[in-house]
Amino acid sequence: MDNELKEFIKTLKKNAKIYKDINETATCQGIIIPILRKLNWDTDNIQEVIPEYSCGDGKVDYCLKSNNKKIFLEAKRVGSELIRHQKQLLQYAFEEGANLAVLTNGYNWWFYLPLIEGNWEERKFLTIEIEEQSIEKTLDNFNKYLRYKFVKKGTALENAKKLYRSKEKERKIDSTIPKAWGELLNKKDELLIEHISEEVESLCKLKPTKKKVIDYLESITKAASEPELESEYQNTSLDRSKKDNAKEKNATLFYLKSFARDGAEAKGIILEKKFKVLKNSIMTSTTVPSIQERIKEKRIKLIKNGIVKEREGDHIFVKDQIFSSPSLAASVIMGSSINGWERWETSNGVKLKKYKNNNDKNINTNTSKINNIKKQKKDYTGMPLKAFVFKNKEIQIHNWIDLLKNLCVKISELHKDDFEKITNLKGRKRRYFSYDKEKLFRASSKDINKTGIYYETNLSTNQIVKICEDILEMFNYKSEELKLITKN
Repeated sequence: MDNELKEFIKTLKKNAKIYKDINETATCQGIIIPILRKLNWDTDNIQEVIPEYSCGDGKVDYCLKSNNKKIFLEAKRVGSELIRHQKQLLQYAFEEGANLAVLTNGYNWWFYLPLIEGNWEERKFLTIEIEEQSIEKTLDNFNKYLRYKFVKKGTALENAKKLYRSKEKERKIDSTIPKAWGELLNKKDELLIEHISEEVESLCKLKPTKKKVIDYLESITKAASEPELESEYQNTSLDRSKKDNAKEKNATLFYLKSFARDGAEAKGIILEKKFKVLKNSIMTSTTVPSIQERIKEKRIKLIKNGIVKEREGDHIFVKDQIFSSPSLAASVIMGSSINGWERWETSNGVKLKKYKNNNDKNINTNTSKINNIKKQKKDYTGMPLKAFVFKNKEIQIHNWIDLLKNLCVKISELHKDDFEKITNLKGRKRRYFSYDKEKLFRASSKDINKTGIYYETNLSTNQIVKICEDILEMFNYKSEELKLITKN
């Protein structure tokens, strides 16, 4: 039966566009019932799979029964927004004592523990996204939590509780780590100060004073307590010149659509180093389980600040919204990590990445000459480097490889959502950046700013300069924005 279910899931993934317009009845007959059947539920036995199960004054679409164990299953049409139906389902399940509940539109399956404490969202322990997740992961989750024999034995409920407890621990740890770090900073922990001093000494052979370390820790504490800057996405109600408005009025529109994931549909325009999502764009109400926490937080913030509001089941942008990149905009809208350069398209189907590349070729000739002059080869061999200036900030360093490392750190901070494209930078015969240290000749001992990306360290001085220039170009900076300060 596993092979049958596996093949069926493959078919669903392949035909997502075909299924997107079917109604609720067709969703049940064409997707939900076949999946239950392949999980060994006897869908013809109305004592085992009970349709239209009465619950007080209402009904739930299906009640799955085995050994007096009940699972309530509420079915909606493909593409239907699930979030507005969870409250009613969980109320029915709680009142009837059902240990498990499932809410699905055929492609998205939300699993709940209705009898535990917490709000509706906290009771959800698992999400299956057939279109987004791998076939193996989808198959494994269906088997663990919905296969008939495991429900009958009680193993499915045990698996559910185990997963829920694990997620609860992770949530507590994630929320406590920043607090613990804040406490260490505030208390000026002696052991922390000592560790920092030793690490500084091991790196540069000079030991900082205790006051120097404390001053640095206090600066971090101060920065952490300041309000978050709106650099990642900003409300566009700020004053803007008529010239800027005219440019936006004539800008090319880009579109983003999803099929089986809540019907997200958005449009926007590219700005200089930013991306604007336009009013009336629709955001998904669901997110994939693997969604990055910061993307999730941004979605919540948009709703909290009234930028996105729920109307007739859809989450709609009621104002234009500027994001720091097309990828961030796409990820927030879709509820999963998305490469916006590949997903945003013009009305003619031209991807944003291709559109921008074609546009960049039309840069005026004089500018191109200046850039070429800036990139003329210069031999830096044997020249000692003491610092560099980037975005008007001077950064002290000890050697040339420090230049590459620190520039990468700065770029990763400024381009969190598309920094991974740096792994595309390669030489003729080898790569310079990789998630896999084994693919580099001599990889850095630590990754870049906790991104998981390592950099090559076996490089000549001139190679480092060339790579830095390529990085600037990749992230749309002018070469003159990086200034090198050498020692006399």
